[in-house]
Amino acid sequence: MNPSGVEALALACDIGGIESVRGAVSNVEARLGIADVLVNDAGLLRPGGIEEIGLDAWNAMLRVNLTGYMLCSQQFGQRMLKRGTGALAHAASVRRQPRLDCGACRHSAAQRIWRDKDRDRRDDTFARL
Repeated sequence: MNPSGVEALALACDIGGIESVRGAVSNVEARLGIADVLVNDAGLLRPGGIEEIGLDAWNAMLRVNLTGYMLCSQQFGQRMLKRGTGALAHAASVRRQPRLDCGACRHSAAQRIWRDKDRDRRDDTFARL
């Protein structure tokens, strides 16, 4: 516990892998109990335009930017739902440019999917946002 009396925990986790996420959930619960808040703030962006990116780099970004957010939200969110309280926060950059930057197209697409999923969930009886 820090001097302010707030207890927090930071963990390393491969958020694109279900077993790593489950391990993180178990670690959190063993040390702190069911998480009150999950902040999905991981992101991966590879350099280069959409016309240049290789399939492996594309898949790595999707694994972090989409699959990782889903797995963390699912694994932590299930426990929050069962308890009846909790909060999920998904960080996404908000870039405003006068022209389309194709180097960020794939990252922007992933963020758009999560913004839309957040809107869908707000109507459900899920953890507060």
